[in-house]
Amino acid sequence: MNSLHQKIDYLNLEKALNLVNNKLAEVSQMASRDVDTNEVVKMTEILKLCLNAYEYMEKKNMVDELTKKIKEEQAKEEAEKKARAELEAKVRAEAAAAAAKITVVPPTPGVPSTPLATSTPAPSSTSRPATEAVLRCVDQNAFTQYTNLQVQIKKAEEESKTLFNNPQMKKMKFDIQKSINTPINNISPVSGDHLNDQLTRLLTLLAGRTVDLSGRRFSLSACPQALPFCKYLIAKMIVKKGEEQVSALHSSAFAIAAVTVGLLAEHPDILPMLLGHFHQLCPYTVPYHISKTDGQSREDFYKSLGYKYDSEGNAEKQDQFLKRMSGLMRLYASVMVAHPPRGPNPYGTEHAWEWLSMVMNIEPLPDITATMTFDLLEVTGHALYRDYRKQFVKLLHVLAKEFFPKLKRMASPSGGGPISRLEDFLQNSLRKNGNIRPPEGLLNQHFWMT
Repeated sequence: MNSLHQKIDYLNLEKALNLVNNKLAEVSQMASRDVDTNEVVKMTEILKLCLNAYEYMEKKNMVDELTKKIKEEQAKEEAEKKARAELEAKVRAEAAAAAAKITVVPPTPGVPSTPLATSTPAPSSTSRPATEAVLRCVDQNAFTQYTNLQVQIKKAEEESKTLFNNPQMKKMKFDIQKSINTPINNISPVSGDHLNDQLTRLLTLLAGRTVDLSGRRFSLSACPQALPFCKYLIAKMIVKKGEEQVSALHSSAFAIAAVTVGLLAEHPDILPMLLGHFHQLCPYTVPYHISKTDGQSREDFYKSLGYKYDSEGNAEKQDQFLKRMSGLMRLYASVMVAHPPRGPNPYGTEHAWEWLSMVMNIEPLPDITATMTFDLLEVTGHALYRDYRKQFVKLLHVLAKEFFPKLKRMASPSGGGPISRLEDFLQNSLRKNGNIRPPEGLLNQHFWMT
């Protein structure tokens, strides 16, 4: 209703302006005839006052419109800020509730950590405080970081849904996905030039410059709000390569990791998204040995551990689960030892050292803890020795003498593979005084020049 009145007022003012201009022209013509000059001057002044009054009203309307727009933008911004705060509070509350309900049950020797087991171990009759429970399955600081990263992931998901809800934005979303998937899917250790080409394509997209898209030109400059979605999707696609590609071919991790650290060097804000996706698919990268919460279904619990279920509700087999988790951990560890085209690695071996320190201080799980420890050591062991020397050798001794026996006691009847591989690796590493050889397929700094 207000807008209708404003429109009518504006039309009335416009008619008045036309009338004033016509009268002003008539008065100007009167000056050339035999008319009282004083009357002409008087009429001219009156008409000019009318003209000034119109201009004043027009400016006032413009100011009112501008004020209205500013208020609308402020209200929209406040609403979005409130929605983000509510989403963060919801995710944090869910995480806190999960932590409060945790009842840690050390796995029973001889019971495999697989959803295919005939029964779930019963909760302990002795209830422990939530803080103690969290400390027994994850480091408290690591749990806080994990929770914060999951908040960021959920926020990015919600914001992307809001952005692309508009049907006109569907094509933009498709173009963005194709612009990201094509270079990521083309990553391979063919040559340094080839890796540089894929990295450059991604950096060009993120910079808002034009990229080639199947003969068409595409740029994010048309929708700058889509940049956070791009970074979210890049991180997601990289991590998916871990379970889909690296799990089948371990050496492929190093080319993917090289491009990843090249991206992180230019866009460090991609790192939280990357870590969040790693932790979401493989909580053992935290490391977080998630425990069953009160009232949680068996399927939901195992999904939280990283298991996949088919449409008929059947869980994947244990060997398939371990293979996928291994691919994710190897890619995660490869990021720590990869070389960007220029400068130092933005996510180096200190994180491998931190992971080992934390995993030794929480309750191990059958099969998976031995698998994750072996994968991380095989990928980063040579770099840990290079960077820490004597301290790393001491760490290997602690792993072999104190941590490995705990893993062996927790081993499932069918879990001899992970335990045997880790035992052989530790013994060989100690025989060589920690001087571990680089993993097969590792790309050195000079590869970028090939």
